[in-house]
Amino acid sequence: MSHIPTRDDEIFTMQDPDSEYRRHQTRLNELISDGGSLSGRERNCSFLNVKGGKFATVSSVSGLDFLDDARTCLLYTSPSPRDRG
Repeated sequence: MSHIPTRDDEIFTMQDPDSEYRRHQTRLNELISDGGSLSGRERNCSFLNVKGGKFATVSSVSGLDFLDDARTCLLYTSPSPRDRG
């Protein structure tokens, strides 16, 4: 996990264009601009709400378990009145 500067001395240092933080940030921006991936080679995940605040992983059976890189997709349907009981 990346370290984000939070202390005053760290924030001041990160503003220096020659700082390690700024160099890494610039390199990350270059990778993304060139079509790089932040989480390449990770399978896509799909979850199903099974009530009670619990979710089941249904990636494989949903057909959404692609090997390629993808972005977030969300489908929300509100329950019908009879399901709220």
